[in-house]
Amino acid sequence: MPPRTLLIALIAAAALMLAQGASPQGQTARGTMPPPSASSYNAATSGSGASSRNDSQTQAAIVASQRLSQTDAAAKWPAVTPLPAGRRKVLIYDFDDTLKNEGNVVANDAAWAVHAGVANGYAIAIASAGCKTEFVKTFLKRRIAPDVFTDAFLNSTAFQLCQPFKTYSLTPIVNYYGLSDARRCAILIDNSKYNKPFADAVGVDFQFVDNGALDGKVGERGLSASDYFSAVAQLDKTCPGTNPPPGEAMIPVAAKVAV
Repeated sequence: MPPRTLLIALIAAAALMLAQGASPQGQTARGTMPPPSASSYNAATSGSGASSRNDSQTQAAIVASQRLSQTDAAAKWPAVTPLPAGRRKVLIYDFDDTLKNEGNVVANDAAWAVHAGVANGYAIAIASAGCKTEFVKTFLKRRIAPDVFTDAFLNSTAFQLCQPFKTYSLTPIVNYYGLSDARRCAILIDNSKYNKPFADAVGVDFQFVDNGALDGKVGERGLSASDYFSAVAQLDKTCPGTNPPPGEAMIPVAAKVAV
């Protein structure tokens, strides 16, 4: 079977299992459904070029999200959840075409948005379908926010890569920040609308990043200040409550687990 066909088949099959009754933690009437693994993803895409992998990943996400949309997964979670005491609301950023644009360029407002969130008491997380772990870590640490993307952060489950089926990256993030019962207090900020059903499936909100040309100029815009303010405003509606002051420890603090 060609690599592209295998990848699409893997993720479409997982989406179909969810549509047949999977819970947000991956439990079905038939037992536990493991998420598509990084090794199976890499095996399916090995030997193909970067553009081929991107095309395959996009098509697989389209297939899986369309099937997941049919389950009306968002109805499983309350529309509004107050922020539990001692927790923080979470801004979950996609990486490619959100924080980083084509040509390995930092998106216009990426560094500002990450720092603005931290300064206002928000927790930060990363959920990317990309598998270039060391490149992403280096890019975040050296070019966007070295004070935020520390070694401790990058070795925690708040940092999720290589999951094109983002349901399985969002769940460990909300658990890490103690929001398993308050998922509306987290939001995925992403340039692909096909990832919204994956966020809906685990009760996480979604903010679309319009990665078009900026002011008619050639090139991508990526994450903007407007996207940040829209995400924060949405969280205020779905998760009423005030973040702890910046720097104040959260309770409980999740154990850090190596990626």
